[in-house]
Amino acid sequence: LIKNINKTKPLDAYVLGNFPFLYLMTAKDAQSLAIGLWDLSLDRADNVEITVNERYKAVEFYNCDGEYKDGKVLLKSTIYPYEFAGVLLKK
Repeated sequence: LIKNINKTKPLDAYVLGNFPFLYLMTAKDAQSLAIGLWDLSLDRADNVEITVNERYKAVEFYNCDGEYKDGKVLLKSTIYPYEFAGVLLKK
């Protein structure tokens, strides 16, 4: 039997906005959250804001620049078509 079918775990991270082909993947352990973003369209992604469901103390950016504040990561860099951006958050 399937139990608790309507109870779901909250997402570790998500992006709101009009980015139909911006794909987000996460990997999480007890001390960190890794976020990968892939823009798989001909449109660029500007001012991407990522909301995370936990608080972190340190952040590292890969192939992009940004800031982390109050549970949100704001990318200051543009993700151009077929590019990757990565963020590593640490507790």
